[in-house]
Amino acid sequence: MGNVRIKKWMLLPCMFAFLLVAQGCSKRDLDPVPTTGGVKLTFDWSKLVTGESIPSKMRLYFFGSDGSVVTGESDGKEYTGQLPFGTYQVVACNEDGSNVSISGDTKYSDISAYSPTSTKATSYMSQPSYFYGVGLPTITITATSISTSTITPVPLVEKGTIIFNITGNVKNVSSISCSLSGLAQSVKIANGELVGTSGLISFSPTAVANTSEYQSAITFWGRVASSTNTLSFQLNFTDGTSQTLSKDISSALTNLSATVAVNVDVDIDITGNATVGFKGTVKDWTSNTVNIEVN
Repeated sequence: MGNVRIKKWMLLPCMFAFLLVAQGCSKRDLDPVPTTGGVKLTFDWSKLVTGESIPSKMRLYFFGSDGSVVTGESDGKEYTGQLPFGTYQVVACNEDGSNVSISGDTKYSDISAYSPTSTKATSYMSQPSYFYGVGLPTITITATSISTSTITPVPLVEKGTIIFNITGNVKNVSSISCSLSGLAQSVKIANGELVGTSGLISFSPTAVANTSEYQSAITFWGRVASSTNTLSFQLNFTDGTSQTLSKDISSALTNLSATVAVNVDVDIDITGNATVGFKGTVKDWTSNTVNIEVN
């Protein structure tokens, strides 16, 4: 019996040591294995249009090589965050543009900006403004270091000014209503590629005080080479009648970009009177481009 009692006392320290080892093993097994790494993207606003402010809010899309999509938000200075390990393509754009919606946000090559129709009853696009975007073809997230990159958003909205120079019976024109066809319907944010040829916008030039001009600023995504841009304008006369004229101004929009605007001048002569009616005749039209300054 004595031997048995001795063996039991010897066994207790062994069991205690075993428990300590087992607890140590369990603690190591529960240590979390890192699955995410840091990313820091700094925005370079050297392409900011003069007179415009740095956006206050940016939206980022991280397209993983495995088909996943992670989104994030930041101010206009930089984005910092955590992403699962892997390789990504990145698109960034500002969220405070006007008349801008996003589509195709499941794929880097498809994500685009477009303008919804101005009203449910028409097919006219709203005119977009103040929209910047940029694509980053690749960034790799690892556990060893924070992945950093500087990206430069660029303006993606094109601009123009339509000016009607009225001669003849100027006082008998009450207003002008216009449309411009053949515009791109969207732009791919990653590379600025224009998509679509059937975009249509409408606008109403206003009379310029102390002149015989009607003028309107317009904005749009641009045009592709295969499109025809028809400027249609309805002259509304003081006697309640109207006349619609049109001109193909495709050549004026050929070399535009978000930093090159266009001015289109249309010369119209108004003849006739209240008895026989009024008539407008396009005498000539010209155009010139203007460089838009960036910071």
